[in-house]
Amino acid sequence: SSGINAEYGSRLLRVATNLLKPGALDEETRKNVDQDINEWLNNMNERDNSLKKSKNLTATPVPGVRQGGNVDSNRQEKSEEKNPNPERINSYDYRAWDRYNPEEECAKIDDKPKPKPAPKT
Repeated sequence: SSGINAEYGSRLLRVATNLLKPGALDEETRKNVDQDINEWLNNMNERDNSLKKSKNLTATPVPGVRQGGNVDSNRQEKSEEKNPNPERINSYDYRAWDRYNPEEECAKIDDKPKPKPAPKT
């Protein structure tokens, strides 16, 4: 034996067969197939029902859907207070960038008194 199962091996080794119709099976085989399918369906329905029941018992409360449309007027005031550096130039404000002088800003930083370190004790 070559170790290759033609049924599960390469596609080249597979043989094409037509699908069987219920009339092509003998009576006993057809009854067995129908019985197996019905048993499987019953088992799946039982499992489905038991899962539905268990979900109902262990269902955790879910928070409600967020409501839209209610905008808090205080929110705008908070965002204005939050901006610590109002002198900051937005990246898309090209006119403000044209007026910006980096040398002047460096001079401002250099002119600020540096805090003296605390004396070591």
